[in-house]
Amino acid sequence: PVQMDVVSVRDEAGRLLYRVATQQDITARKRAVEILRESEARFSSVFHTSPIGIHIFRLSDGRSLDANQAFLELTGYTRRELLGRTALELNLFADPAARTAWMEELHRFGSVQNQDARIRHKNGSLRDALASLEMIEIGGEAAVLVIAADITERKQAEEALRRSEAQYRYLFENNPHPMWAYDLHTLEFLAVNDSAVEKYGYSREEFLSMTIA
Repeated sequence: PVQMDVVSVRDEAGRLLYRVATQQDITARKRAVEILRESEARFSSVFHTSPIGIHIFRLSDGRSLDANQAFLELTGYTRRELLGRTALELNLFADPAARTAWMEELHRFGSVQNQDARIRHKNGSLRDALASLEMIEIGGEAAVLVIAADITERKQAEEALRRSEAQYRYLFENNPHPMWAYDLHTLEFLAVNDSAVEKYGYSREEFLSMTIA
């Protein structure tokens, strides 16, 4: 591929004398444009099909430039409602101070990695997310790429597990009958309740230093 420019040269009466044609090899430029187009197409595919929320906003004023479907589901807003507005206008952050701290870190280091965030859904409920931010450039303008994974269900499962363990420990420690746990292979005591300590006369430390044998 070449770029061709043709210039007509005329005399004072306007009569055509000759034309000057120049050609410039633009193979490298064409290839660069093609690579860029392919890269943008790949990014667009990943952006729109990713199950993890992706959001892009302008650094200068914080206004939203784009968001994928996963991010829209995380926040509850439609694309029309989200684009052109800021997180503060939409009251997205349950803790605005955390966002301020992230932006300060972003300006200092260019990225923020794996931060817990509480996102306020459009319906008022709170969602837990694990977010990372990266400085990027779009059309010669500074912007911020946000990756936000919805971890609400994981957080709920962890909390349910903590409650279950707390209930188990309460029942274990306060059971009026002697109870203990031990390793099936080594027979070493792993835990013992107060009733067992009182019944058998060994201290908790003595129990945990011995085996069933």
